[in-house]
Amino acid sequence: MLCVLLIFGFIFGGFAYGVHLDQDAEQLILYSNVKGYLQHFRLEHTGLYADLDHAGVIGIEENIDKYNGMAIYYPMFFVFYLNQKSPYIGNIIWQAYIYLLCMGGLTALFYLLRDIFPDRRVAVLGTLLYYFSPRMFAESHYNNKDMILLSLTLGILFFGRKLYQEVRWKWVILFAVIGSFATNAKIIGAFIWGMIGIYVLIMLIMDHRFHWETAVKMILCIGLWFAVYRIITPASASGVIEFWKYLIDSAKNFWWNDYVLFRGQLYNKTTTGMSRAYLPTIILLTTPIGILGLTILGGIDMVVKIVGNPREAAGTTGYIVTGIAACLIPVIYAVWNRTPDYNGWRHFYFFYAAILLGAAQGISFLLQRGKKQKAVVFLMGGYCLLLAGSVLGNHPYEYAFYNCLAGKQVETNYELDYWDMAFKQAYERILDRTEGKDISVGTISNPAYWGLEAQLYAIRGKQRMRISLCENWNEAEYLIINPTYAYMYAASDYKWIKQEYKITDQIQSYGNVICEIYQKVQ
Repeated sequence: MLCVLLIFGFIFGGFAYGVHLDQDAEQLILYSNVKGYLQHFRLEHTGLYADLDHAGVIGIEENIDKYNGMAIYYPMFFVFYLNQKSPYIGNIIWQAYIYLLCMGGLTALFYLLRDIFPDRRVAVLGTLLYYFSPRMFAESHYNNKDMILLSLTLGILFFGRKLYQEVRWKWVILFAVIGSFATNAKIIGAFIWGMIGIYVLIMLIMDHRFHWETAVKMILCIGLWFAVYRIITPASASGVIEFWKYLIDSAKNFWWNDYVLFRGQLYNKTTTGMSRAYLPTIILLTTPIGILGLTILGGIDMVVKIVGNPREAAGTTGYIVTGIAACLIPVIYAVWNRTPDYNGWRHFYFFYAAILLGAAQGISFLLQRGKKQKAVVFLMGGYCLLLAGSVLGNHPYEYAFYNCLAGKQVETNYELDYWDMAFKQAYERILDRTEGKDISVGTISNPAYWGLEAQLYAIRGKQRMRISLCENWNEAEYLIINPTYAYMYAASDYKWIKQEYKITDQIQSYGNVICEIYQKVQ
């Protein structure tokens, strides 16, 4: 099944998505890390260092974005040179690597569920629910930050479970290494890894399996985690403790200070403050209803088991609860602290691991307690097919999914295409319509203009040469508009354009307009 899903994702979705707005900045962080290593080992005389210098790449300790670790992308450094020759090919290879990493997380989820639940149908159905979650399916092809932390979180949960079952050297090493990469990706990875590690330690003691050999292995596990983290994180060269203080402060008081569109209103960190309802509401509105229902059912079932027989529930149920808590506590803190969050809940995608664990428990409950198991499997399989049809029917715009709880007028209430991904297809439609002629393109807001710049990397070279961007949108023949950004940043210009320009095309996702193309009336 996993091989079929892997191939399906490559063939069906591998080349359709554009470039997200932060991709260039993320790759620059990768290059900064490499330069940091060269500086650390005094290799400033090398040709590689000269190439990075010529490209304006700074060392990682000087990079304002050093809080984003990119260690898992070190094997992809060659895109630095590939992008100079063919950004289009470089983008395809970069996204293929992201997809493989996300499939690694999916594989970890499958084997984790198969290990936890005796009924293998739980693992199959739970994995399919994850794979065909519209936003997750789309972003597994291009979101190189948040989806990767989710995959690493699933890896932590899997290897932590194996370590609890058998304190063997291979599980000690794998658990330590996956924790190091998760910590490098975001400091919250250390919290999740630590929570699972503490659970394993407590359960080993409770099960009378903690002896001197186990103690040595656990100590070495922590040491290996720290050592690997230190090796793969050159930004910590001046001191790990000070660096972690910086990371924690950045996570609590993130510098980002732009607007967030929520329920039709604009929020800002310094003026209105962030709404505590934003994060939980967006999670509820962008998770498929069926998965939410299963998660709630699974949560109730776990509470009943723990209250009914705490000792018996401490094993399997306790592990699931610990995994959920490890992901939930950071979310609760962010809500309470009004931590600046934006672009939906992508910064907290690691929490989807908790949702999936709860949903799997819900599936298990239905299969164990339901009198007609075949009917349950049929209904669950049908729901997975419904999600798959939803993805197929809205591809490649399924990233803008909102469930029925969002109500009407989603375009003016919430952000839909926060990374301007649909601009790739907008370019292609204009290029197809103009039949070889050069075109001038503009837009009416800064975030949308950044999207125009980013999506050029997803257009083939010969076609890209036909496009010229106009910073002054009045000079452009075609305007590509992201409606939500237009409402947020350029409402008066947007109103005027609707009256004076001719709309030639619209791109929709789940019935909501996420992109519009206008042409200047001659």
